[in-house]
Amino acid sequence: RDAQESRGLGDVYKRQALDRKAADAYLGLAKVNIKLGDYDGATIALKAGIKYSKKRSEKLDLWAQAIRIENLRGNTKTAKKYYRKAKGIRGSKQHAEIHVAMAQAYIMMQEFDDAESLLKIALGVDSDFKQEAEQILLNLQLIERAVAITQSEFAYETTISREEIADLLVRELNVLEKIGEAKTAPSVGEKSDQGLTDYSTSKYVTAILAVHRLGLRSMRVRNGAFQPHRDLKRVELALLIEDILHEKFAVSRTQFIGTDSPFNDLASSNTGFNAMMTAVTRGLIQGNQSGNISPDQLVTGAEAILVLHQLNSILSQPSVGG
Repeated sequence: RDAQESRGLGDVYKRQALDRKAADAYLGLAKVNIKLGDYDGATIALKAGIKYSKKRSEKLDLWAQAIRIENLRGNTKTAKKYYRKAKGIRGSKQHAEIHVAMAQAYIMMQEFDDAESLLKIALGVDSDFKQEAEQILLNLQLIERAVAITQSEFAYETTISREEIADLLVRELNVLEKIGEAKTAPSVGEKSDQGLTDYSTSKYVTAILAVHRLGLRSMRVRNGAFQPHRDLKRVELALLIEDILHEKFAVSRTQFIGTDSPFNDLASSNTGFNAMMTAVTRGLIQGNQSGNISPDQLVTGAEAILVLHQLNSILSQPSVGG
């Protein structure tokens, strides 16, 4: 549905741009194409927008999207080149988005000091990008902590997929050994493997099969689809934590049912409420100062690594409270 709405909106922007040669229409079209994963189409729209733009603010908006596209493509050198071009436009220092976008590129290049400097510039500007800058800065701090304890390439990822979580569980956490082979479900055969149909081409196929047999709720299959590339949400991470603690220590999966939620954005009736409370009360997941726990927010690679390493420490203890 979102993709259909995006395509429909893209058609509107396209007609507007063709009719009026309007830079803002090309910017809108580029954003839609980015959302759809059509980076080539977005680049074409941006080039046209830059050509027709007359206002400095429009040019900076367009260059910011160009930097974001190159980040998504992994072309950090090109992102750097576009940032230099944007900086040549008067008023660029007060344009928070170009600094935020370039900070993400610096993180990909593991140039953390430069990323932090740009994020601080962005935070000093009164703009709509303050929250994004704050979130990236927080993630940068998580990345620095994560790389101090692991060499995993996942530490730098802004999201982490189900197949990557499976790999972390098997390779970093060694969950099979921690909770015991006896508690894993028996396989019905490698070819069908209990109905899995979309895992065979994954580079993490062994980890997917191993984790799938644990019966973790976050790793469940629907209609034979493991969906290895789907990104994990925080509530799904909480469910994973609770299931592992339940298998290892018989931690209750109903302990908090009937209690009031301490979070503004997670009702006690939510199916993931007990799991989130289990994770929070053990210091594995934290809310923010506003009282939100962000259950549907996608988990970053660094957050996943840090949480699972903390979970690993708990699993190494002889017992844990229920």
